[in-house]
Amino acid sequence: MPLIGAVGPKCAAKFAAFADALAWIDGRPASGTSNQDQLRLGSRVVIALRNMGVEVTANADGALQAKRLTRKPAAVAKSYKKRRAEFERDLQAAVEAFGPDFGTVRAAAA
Repeated sequence: MPLIGAVGPKCAAKFAAFADALAWIDGRPASGTSNQDQLRLGSRVVIALRNMGVEVTANADGALQAKRLTRKPAAVAKSYKKRRAEFERDLQAAVEAFGPDFGTVRAAAA
């Protein structure tokens, strides 16, 4: 699992949206769309990652990157578990708004 480390197959399925979000934001422009809904949805995903404990920054070219964890991996995992459904909903909405070129979201395992 990116930034967290190795996890078992059951946890990998539960954290699929988290891994997709990290892949989705990596290299995505921090700005550049005039559509307010797209900006809002993309920002919700970035803010959710930051609130969970992932450092998301823009590089010199203005592309977003998930750099490192600002909290211990167990704390990040716990934060994600608490708001998993909301996080997955936000990520799915952002992917739908930005189109398939910006990433894919796997269906979360129950």
